Amino acid sequence: MFDKAVELLCSGEENVQMALQLIESLEAWTGLATFFSCEKPDLRIDERFKDIPQDILARSLYDLITTAPTEEWKQICATHQPESLLFLGYSRSTVATESSHMKNLLLRSLDMIVCSPNQFTMGSDGHPRERPKHQVILSKPYLIGMQPVSQMLWRLIMKQNPSIFKGDGLPVVNVCWLETIVFCNRLSTLFKNEAVYKHQDGTIILDLEQHEKVADTVIFDRDADGYRLPTEAEWENAAKAIEKTDMTEETQVKNHALSLGWFGDNHFLNQRQLPPLRQLPPNQWNAFDMIGTVFELCWDKFDSYPEGIMTDPTGPTVGTKRVKRGGAWGSSPRTATKTSRLGVSPTNSGSMLGLRICKNHQP
Repeated sequence: MFDKAVELLCSGEENVQMALQLIESLEAWTGLATFFSCEKPDLRIDERFKDIPQDILARSLYDLITTAPTEEWKQICATHQPESLLFLGYSRSTVATESSHMKNLLLRSLDMIVCSPNQFTMGSDGHPRERPKHQVILSKPYLIGMQPVSQMLWRLIMKQNPSIFKGDGLPVVNVCWLETIVFCNRLSTLFKNEAVYKHQDGTIILDLEQHEKVADTVIFDRDADGYRLPTEAEWENAAKAIEKTDMTEETQVKNHALSLGWFGDNHFLNQRQLPPLRQLPPNQWNAFDMIGTVFELCWDKFDSYPEGIMTDPTGPTVGTKRVKRGGAWGSSPRTATKTSRLGVSPTNSGSMLGLRICKNHQP
């Protein structure tokens, strides 16, 4: 089985996923563990690997190392990973650079900022969807992702990458709201946090079986310490860390989008590719790409805003759509703002739809 996995890896990128599925079996893991634990790898195995494109092999091995199924294998990888990669033809400096680069991308995907309790004005006097302006009190601190979820993090958790334009440092797109619920719960499970999203019977949602029903019945456990989507109020609170200016609203809208995120007036629309994360300055709270880049899904159902003061709101209890915020790489300046809001079916995905993770903060 190990030989078959190697053969698939050598045959091209389209077979990488199939190869990884084979390698995940116990027999193949045992073969790889034996190989990686050798001080001098078998030259015949060296030859098998020599024709695999290095970028494919590096990603594949990184997947294996970071999704190792047993503690024994994890220990072997932790002990031998840098030396074992030398058999691929990498120099020591190249191995160190590649390994460090991929680990940094993963760690950056999990960076979060602390948002303290706050009272702020939510909404605007602009589009009817953003009215009325109303006061929101967020009584508890929370953490929100410093950037949208990257393709690397999504791929490691979900074992697939639905994005059209691929790259570990790019935001994941083509995900639907229901998939993000599963992603957050799996991420929570990996880090031994309590999952936030549950079925009516209290069981954790870890797959998309009967997903049409799940969209209407999922329970949001606000006290759980796991990863989750931000509420719409939490998202806007973090986005409104943007510095105030004396510009007119129209100029401010466009300049904020141009300086803090990619949208339709940036060159990426013309190039038809996803913008890389963290290429533009963060806002005042050090959050990157909240305006433009990708639409970010929130927990709330989509409906008109209520009037009056709201404390820790989680959105309306009725409705079929979920909220997406912030605009995206193909948006107009008007929809790439900190107050613009749209609704999307929980089963719909798209090339501009992504997410940003959130978490309760326990100082």
